[in-house]
Amino acid sequence: MKSIICIVLFFALCFGFKAQAQEASIKTVSEELETLQGDAKEKLEFLMYGSPPKLLFDEADKPVYLWNTDKKIENVEITGKGQFDFLLSDTYANDYRNTKILVLRIKKSEIFDLKSEELKFFNSLEYLVVQFEEENSRPSILNQLTSLKLVEKLKDVNFLLEKIDNEDGHEG
Repeated sequence: MKSIICIVLFFALCFGFKAQAQEASIKTVSEELETLQGDAKEKLEFLMYGSPPKLLFDEADKPVYLWNTDKKIENVEITGKGQFDFLLSDTYANDYRNTKILVLRIKKSEIFDLKSEELKFFNSLEYLVVQFEEENSRPSILNQLTSLKLVEKLKDVNFLLEKIDNEDGHEG
């Protein structure tokens, strides 16, 4: 009986450490940029702050495309769950299949809720950035991102956080 308790305790500790390690591997955009070097750093800076072929939606949920006509969309920026659900409609499926970075901006007082099935068509996704305003939403975002990291299809995706101070997405 004592050996069974020891074995169960051992596995519980192993899984607890694994979960803590995965949560710790979810960094902020700044932390990720500090750890990257060379081409990898330039690529993330370009995808986040440069002008890659981009799809975003305006306040009226109308798509805004920014790209050269011969390029595929590399960056998708969404504000709020409503826009994300709108993006996932069949209308835009071909536009985001090659997306390398998905930036989800969580509206103030909005609950972050993202399912792995909702990311199934993002075939080339390298980064998922969750931007949020309210610090008290960080633990639930971290919890969900940690769960998403366990999904086989998303194991190579880098999950990043970015605290923003106002609705236009700029840190204050």
